[in-house]
Amino acid sequence: MDTRRKPRSAEPDRKEESIAFASGIDLEQSRLLPSNIVEVARVLVSHDFGPKAGAETIRLLLTSKQASEAGVAVPLIDLLIRAGARMDWSRRDLLDNPLLNVAPATARALLRRGAKMEFRHAAGLADLEALRRLHDPEQLNDALMYACIRGQTEAAAWLIRRGAQGDVLLQPVGQTPRTALKRRLIEVTSRSSGCCSIAAR
Repeated sequence: MDTRRKPRSAEPDRKEESIAFASGIDLEQSRLLPSNIVEVARVLVSHDFGPKAGAETIRLLLTSKQASEAGVAVPLIDLLIRAGARMDWSRRDLLDNPLLNVAPATARALLRRGAKMEFRHAAGLADLEALRRLHDPEQLNDALMYACIRGQTEAAAWLIRRGAQGDVLLQPVGQTPRTALKRRLIEVTSRSSGCCSIAAR
């Protein structure tokens, strides 16, 4: 008998969808966070909390699509910080993870709380006024990468007109090196196939 583990396939996802369909469950709705998630987290933190676990949870919240879309990432982060977790609000790369994943609303919320915006972040958020203000000729290609990942065509066009090149190999935040054009192709393909995060590739 062959007891070797077989590679995991995408079949479990299809099985999950089949079960949800047969049960009358909206799979997308079932993945949403509960409306009282902050209150639930407050109760959990009051009973058992470790600063290290809190810091790891903050890292996950910064990249969470669900938390971003529900607008609860920053309130949950605030809760964890009050409980003893640490996060450096002055980090220049604080907006990287939200923008490289599917959490742009979290990036905007962090900005409202005083997070620092870099040239590449302005591109990822299509903030043309900030692009002009922070314009850095040395960072054009990196900024184009962020614009392509977030599908910001107006920002991408602005950068290309100023010399940004889409075929330069880049590696943002330790990810697999790719060009901005290939990143955009992966993003489009991922969305059409239901994949929710470039950074997970």
